[in-house]
Amino acid sequence: CSGWQPAKAPEGLTVNTPPPAPKNLGAFKPTKANGVAKQLGDSLGTTPEEKAAITLLTTATKEAFEAQPETKPWRNNVAGALAFFIIGNTTIATGADEPSDEATQALFVAINQTLDESPDFAKATAKEKQQLYETLIGFTGLPLAIFTEGKDRNDEAQMKQAQELSAKLLELVLKVDASKV
Repeated sequence: CSGWQPAKAPEGLTVNTPPPAPKNLGAFKPTKANGVAKQLGDSLGTTPEEKAAITLLTTATKEAFEAQPETKPWRNNVAGALAFFIIGNTTIATGADEPSDEATQALFVAINQTLDESPDFAKATAKEKQQLYETLIGFTGLPLAIFTEGKDRNDEAQMKQAQELSAKLLELVLKVDASKV
């Protein structure tokens, strides 16, 4: 074996180290209903009817999100809920087209990897992760419902209201201007 050396990469070729295997620290085992939908309804609604409607909408959005075959790997994972939040609210706020499936999956993988690298997130309980997961999904469902209804009725004012709400939610959660996402 004397004189053996590993082959050198051709000039200009770089070899990237593969990303680490996911730890999936954003994943959690769900418990029974934890009241996030009702908390959002009570916080955001002003009348009993609004509170009930927001609670129902939050629950329905979570059920619809989890029923989609393409979101199966995202279920019960904060990375999936955050990807859904970013994609849904950015699309509404900016009027952009939905990203490709490849871009959507790349965002999920990047968020999942970022959560895996967070020491604070590693310490989060399943209950805390579930609350964050359901809150992010609820924060996507509300502007999505307003926008969809406005679009169906050709109501520009209602669509603009949904866009403004999505922009505010992006600012609240990500601390960033929607136009920069």
